[in-house]
Amino acid sequence: MYARPPHRLFVPALVVLAALTHIDAFAAPRVDTSVGRATPPLSGNPIQSKSTELGASVSGIDELPLVYQSAAFLGIYGLLGVLSAQCVKFIDSASKELVGLEGWRNSFIDTSIPLVLGILYSSAGLGHFLSKEAFCDIYPAIGSWGLWYVPGSPEFHVAWTGLVEFLGGVGLVASGARSILGRDEDDDESLPLRLVQPISAAALLLLTMAVTPANIYMYTHGAVMGPDMPPLDLSFHYIRFAVQVLLLSTLWILVKDSFFYVWGDELD
Repeated sequence: MYARPPHRLFVPALVVLAALTHIDAFAAPRVDTSVGRATPPLSGNPIQSKSTELGASVSGIDELPLVYQSAAFLGIYGLLGVLSAQCVKFIDSASKELVGLEGWRNSFIDTSIPLVLGILYSSAGLGHFLSKEAFCDIYPAIGSWGLWYVPGSPEFHVAWTGLVEFLGGVGLVASGARSILGRDEDDDESLPLRLVQPISAAALLLLTMAVTPANIYMYTHGAVMGPDMPPLDLSFHYIRFAVQVLLLSTLWILVKDSFFYVWGDELD
């Protein structure tokens, strides 16, 4: 263990951007409908749908044949992964060069990043229960893109994802706050306690990947969170896609570096 300098709370701009623009994206991925009409069966398979109206899809993807919708869905997922991986490499290189390993740990990995992400995710998790219907509104349709056949109601998926977000966020806030408050470095802290941060971050990373279809559904099918939300233009979706890349990259780095530091502390 090394002696850490007094903590300074530096909040990365990319995390602040995520906090300001990404809260609405954390719903579990509803029922495929076209504007003003109930959804017809896809390829002869009945669709369990609620009769509702969606805003017009600015992307126009929901009007394409299912094979193209499937390709669009998989392509968006793939592009998200590729760009996130490249962003991780860039942040890794820049952070170590600009602030060094010890500064990166003290000012970011152990403090500001878990605190900001923890507040973001715990707030979003509560939102799943306080605004349940709004989150249910962006649950992808059964049969969407010719790929989405996940069992369970929108209410069920909104509930369990909200619970995971809240608990994961609390875990990050607790670990970040402990570091900022300056626990004694000579304390023999148990391994399970030190694993709270990397495990919480890993759970939230997997959850964010799992609920990404909700964001894609808003883009491809024009879904919005509640009847009072106006249709979203393409610029909103493009900005949110970029924010999603930054958010996934930050979580990825937090998982990787947190486990690395815990492992290094064990060796010491």
